[in-house]
Amino acid sequence: MEAFGPVMLHLLLAEEEEERERKQQRHIGRAPVQRPKDKALPVSAHKQPVHGMRRTPKPRVFRERTGLEVFTEEEIIQRYRLNRSAINELYELIKGDIDPLTQRSHAIPGMVKLLNCLHFFASGSFQTRTSSIGGVSQSAFSRFMGPVIDSIKKHLKAYIYFPKDKAGWQRVKRGFYRIAGMPHVMGVLDCMHIALSPPHEREELYRNSKGFHSVNVQVICDCKGKILSIYSAFPGSSQDSVILKQTSVYEAFENGKLTGGWLIGGPGYTCQPWLLTAVANPTTTAEDSFNEAHARTHSVIERTFSSLKSQFKCLDKPGGVLQYNPTRVADIIVVCCILHNIGIKHNVLENFACEADDDELEALLSGEPELGDNSLAVHSRIIKDYFSGQSSWSQPDTG
Repeated sequence: MEAFGPVMLHLLLAEEEEERERKQQRHIGRAPVQRPKDKALPVSAHKQPVHGMRRTPKPRVFRERTGLEVFTEEEIIQRYRLNRSAINELYELIKGDIDPLTQRSHAIPGMVKLLNCLHFFASGSFQTRTSSIGGVSQSAFSRFMGPVIDSIKKHLKAYIYFPKDKAGWQRVKRGFYRIAGMPHVMGVLDCMHIALSPPHEREELYRNSKGFHSVNVQVICDCKGKILSIYSAFPGSSQDSVILKQTSVYEAFENGKLTGGWLIGGPGYTCQPWLLTAVANPTTTAEDSFNEAHARTHSVIERTFSSLKSQFKCLDKPGGVLQYNPTRVADIIVVCCILHNIGIKHNVLENFACEADDDELEALLSGEPELGDNSLAVHSRIIKDYFSGQSSWSQPDTG
């Protein structure tokens, strides 16, 4: 046994070595342990940064913002409906309200806000397209559009007003007389409908006689198409004559605060001593002549409405209805009327040729007619004086 001792020891060691090799081979070929689904690590565990390392923040991408300097004068007018000087004038008025308060390098400048809103009014595009063209996000455009509109509306009385003196009224009267021979006309009155999406409250009040939802807007303009007065907050179902009686214009004429002439009204109004409508059933040549002159004079406001809707597509129903509540829609309409008058002032928008400086017209229209309380009598006297070749209304002394 002693002789075989070393041999046996060698054999035992060899067997142990082979067993270790077999175990190692089994371990190498073993499939990885699959962790049960209910034992899976939470998502947050996979997002933990490696110890000692920080994640690199993703840089923000800022869109290129467009200013006036990149456009020609013609491109500016086509894009914004105003020229460079008109836009700069408007910006100077409202910059205190719309310029950013922060000094951050990527704060949206006031001019960029104004240009984005002007493009929206002019194009009628929804906010998504307008914001992408203007270099701001849709959410940013939604935030600053309201403040820009409110800021422009604050300057309503600086651009929409009746003449402040007799000389101003005389210019208006001369211009209207030049159109069709209608004397002492202080303005043309009518209403237009601006479509909007059905409101959540009092929806039925905004459905007009044509079947779509709208606000009914009362406007008075002069012979050049300049807007002298606007009321934009009435639901589409409101009748024109009912709207008029709820305005300060009606009160001013009724109380004698506005005198010296009359307005020209469309078929939606009742004749008043200060509001001339067409003769319903003309029976004489003079009445036919009066109606023709009335129609030609009234056409000024029809062209004004057409100009507003063609220049500011957001007001034009074929381009899509305004997707805002009635209060905001009324504000947008007022702002577009302000922009319309600014455009006339800067010779950008349509300016109807009607000015007359003839001495003969100055003498003819320098006096103020006595209106009285009888609208039919006023009607008859105008027809007899100016459209029949006879004179019952004494002319003012021009000597």
